[in-house]
Amino acid sequence: MLLVVLGSGEGDALLEMIGRGTLLLLVHGACKFAADEGFREEARRRGVKLFALREDLEEGGLLDQKIDCVEVVDYDGWVRLLEGCESVFSWL
Repeated sequence: MLLVVLGSGEGDALLEMIGRGTLLLLVHGACKFAADEGFREEARRRGVKLFALREDLEEGGLLDQKIDCVEVVDYDGWVRLLEGCESVFSWL
């Protein structure tokens, strides 16, 4: 399952709802979670794979930060993620 997260709501609530093997793509305001060490650690503990959209990380000034456990993808990478998943959901 791929979950595309657009907003910057509560990260803890989001992680409580998803399980092991979920692919989590952070876009727009949700890219702030890529810089949140606690969020990344909890995602790792739960077996969630994190991705973030390069263009949105750049816009938020986060691309230059060392962000472990988050794979940075461009729009082509986003499409490949969509194509590779049976189910896709969006979280605002």
